[in-house]
Amino acid sequence: MRLLFVDDSGRPTSRRAAGDSGLYILAGVAVDDRSLPSVSQAAVDAKAAAGAQMSLGNWEAHAYDIWNNRGQFADRENRLTVQQKREIFSRMVDAIASLRLDVIPVVVNKLSHGRQGARRRPLAVGWSAMFNRFERMLDSAREESGLILSDAGNRDDERAARSIVEKWDGQGWSAHPTARGS
Repeated sequence: MRLLFVDDSGRPTSRRAAGDSGLYILAGVAVDDRSLPSVSQAAVDAKAAAGAQMSLGNWEAHAYDIWNNRGQFADRENRLTVQQKREIFSRMVDAIASLRLDVIPVVVNKLSHGRQGARRRPLAVGWSAMFNRFERMLDSAREESGLILSDAGNRDDERAARSIVEKWDGQGWSAHPTARGS
């Protein structure tokens, strides 16, 4: 079975706010479920490379935060040396290189989608495209099943994505109006 881990970036609304790039981005990384033990071990190894001061609990690796001492690395006691940063990145690259990964990128230009008559929501356009691409990936790999795991930080976004899934007709999402052109 293939597992697809999806994360998003940008605001999934048609309206632009100050500092908004005008893009809504989804990135999916698909791995075989049998490779999860090695993925987990690689994450533990990368965390250990950060030093004993780092908790091995819930830790999401953001390269920007690690390199620029931002987020949880901003505190003086959690700052990493250049050598520790290089070790973390080296371990991450080694782990990624050892896995059979497939990446599904989806970029929605909110300006172009907002001008179309129905004012389709970028979230619906992006997730419909993600579902369609994952389904095609499963078909081409002759996989019988797949599971999508989202890092949606917003409950409304998660509900909207679920409503798209509920519209699946057994033949895919291509018949759904938000999936056209994906």
